[in-house]
Amino acid sequence: MDNMLRHGRLRRRTAALTATLVAALLAASMSPARAEDPTPTAKALTLAAAGVVSVDVRANVSVTLHRAFRELVATRTFTYSTKPLTGGSGMVVAPDWLVTASHVVDFDDELKDVARIYAANRLFFQRLKFDQLFGDLRGDDLYREQRLSDPDLDQVLQECYNEDICKFDVRPNVSVIAPVQVGGAKPKALPAKVRANTHFDGGDVAALQLIDADPLATVPLATTAGDLQPGQSIVAMGFPASHTKILPNGTTEPSSSFGHVSNVTSDGSTQVIEVDIRAESGASGGPAIDDQGKVVGMVSYTGVDETGGRTQLYLQTADNIRSVLREAGVQPARGELDTAFAEAMEYYWAGHYSAALPEFQKVLDLQDGHILARKYLRLAQAKAGGPDDVPLPSSAAEAKGRGLVFWALMALAVLVVVALVLLALRWRRRRRAVAGPAYTPTPVDGDGRADVEPWDDVDRQPSVLAHDAEHAPAVDAGDAPANSQPTPRRAAVMVQDQEAPTRGFCPYCGTRLASGARFCSGCGQAQ
Repeated sequence: MDNMLRHGRLRRRTAALTATLVAALLAASMSPARAEDPTPTAKALTLAAAGVVSVDVRANVSVTLHRAFRELVATRTFTYSTKPLTGGSGMVVAPDWLVTASHVVDFDDELKDVARIYAANRLFFQRLKFDQLFGDLRGDDLYREQRLSDPDLDQVLQECYNEDICKFDVRPNVSVIAPVQVGGAKPKALPAKVRANTHFDGGDVAALQLIDADPLATVPLATTAGDLQPGQSIVAMGFPASHTKILPNGTTEPSSSFGHVSNVTSDGSTQVIEVDIRAESGASGGPAIDDQGKVVGMVSYTGVDETGGRTQLYLQTADNIRSVLREAGVQPARGELDTAFAEAMEYYWAGHYSAALPEFQKVLDLQDGHILARKYLRLAQAKAGGPDDVPLPSSAAEAKGRGLVFWALMALAVLVVVALVLLALRWRRRRRAVAGPAYTPTPVDGDGRADVEPWDDVDRQPSVLAHDAEHAPAVDAGDAPANSQPTPRRAAVMVQDQEAPTRGFCPYCGTRLASGARFCSGCGQAQ
């Protein structure tokens, strides 16, 4: 019994090992060689980064002069455009729609005052040639009120600031800058209009539509933020002011800030997500991505401690964003640009650098200056044709390769079956060597005579049996002993009288047998 169990375990272990080997060979033959993949979070950030934009708000100012002053300068109206007076980040949720924080695009009275001062200074110090008397104004000086040494001229300037002789019409001018960088040139600003706005006190979400612009890359907006749990990883993306100021053209890839969800809490009529991330000015309106790669929130505002320092960050939820988009009559959607870039990156991450080149070029054809497509195109060009470049098989080569793999697996399967059969036969031989065949004792009739004779082998000597049966003397039934009935010759079955073979153990009870024993001393069974 112990031998049987040992052999059974051996067969099961061999079968398991064989199955594991087959599975490993199958996986190795069917799976292409891949480069080391980035983490899922890194992939999600790469695919979403192209949909994060910078939002600038300038002011277009028209200055209309009083009649008496108009006669002096011989012009009635002047129009000026300021530098960006406010701004932040945004995320594209459909090819021509984006969302940002309301306070990024809201133009309050303080900003309007700055715009009026700028227009008045441009009028006096550039149009009226006051620079010849008092010097030219440059840079930030144009956005601050000035004083003139000449009392009469200074009075006129102050009356213009106060709108006594100047009337100002200030209109915000919102533009979107995609994260592109072409040869160091200044990126192109795309005009946008605010179509829906909750303002800061109502939820701090504004929906903007691009005007006459090519479709942009988008971010994947989550359906809801209701499933967020405390401690869950989250990444905020955007263009903080300190990040953009140090760059030659003011924009590049968005920066990322990593943290965790602290709580989802109510703020007035809406909910906000509290996260342990410290954000700075310029990040407002940027997306916050969860560990599944979905945008669950938007950077809104930070808390302030007793010393005036920033504390935890608060995000507007994806639910709030979708509500504002419904008000604007738009549904979040991905575009062709997103699909093309995702396919190009999959080739790149798989190590198919040569195959990725035309895919990245397709992305650039859809959006000239796509910074990430240009970045990874350069990296793929450097690796294409090298030892790390995994070729993408053609259809014919792929079919041939599959055929070779099929026949190789078939040959392996045959070898496995043959090995299992040989193992089974070897196990049976070992079992027989231990147990041996069973022998049936010769039955004896009542008078002590054996029912069969040694020479009456019906199977091996049929002619002898037939001859003996025909010439056997007749026996009267009355002459036979009462307790004995002769066995017909034709019905006799021969069992050869032979010595018991040498055995080790009884196959019935396992008792060790003495040499030449015909019966087991343990159970009495014949051997």
